[in-house]
Amino acid sequence: PSHRNLLPYEDHSDLLQKPAPDVKFKSNGKEIALSELRSGKPIFLDFWASWCGSCVDLIPDLKALYAETSNHGLTWISVDEDEDAGDATRVLNTEHIPWANFHDEDGKLAKAFGQNGIPLGVLIDSKGIILFHGTGYEIDALRNAVRKLGPAFKDVALNVRKSDDK
Repeated sequence: PSHRNLLPYEDHSDLLQKPAPDVKFKSNGKEIALSELRSGKPIFLDFWASWCGSCVDLIPDLKALYAETSNHGLTWISVDEDEDAGDATRVLNTEHIPWANFHDEDGKLAKAFGQNGIPLGVLIDSKGIILFHGTGYEIDALRNAVRKLGPAFKDVALNVRKSDDK
């Protein structure tokens, strides 16, 4: 069990290659299912919080990857774990995050994806199968997983942008 931490991006290998749970996201009093948001396209879920230094440090790399992939059909969604949704909103606005964010007010989204820490990245292919599930992941591990989404994404890993602190 203690060896599971040696490869953090494989910490929930039991979820890999399995169908993603069809969770419901809440926004403005309405619910929308993951399957509706995905609508036959791959999707990346980023679980994070404003108080999580590693999460905030990852934002520039995620924005660079978003710029490379959003035009190819990859849908991006962030899920914040903040106590106060306003804290997350301030970071999203300051960082000019271009993708949707949902507040996980009751923790059900995190639980459905077996979250045991953040940042947690979950990449789901166009058929709804989880290809990547990484806690405390490196951007290169995510980029390599994105490359496996299909021909439109094969060149993603070739344009790697490193964070300033690496």
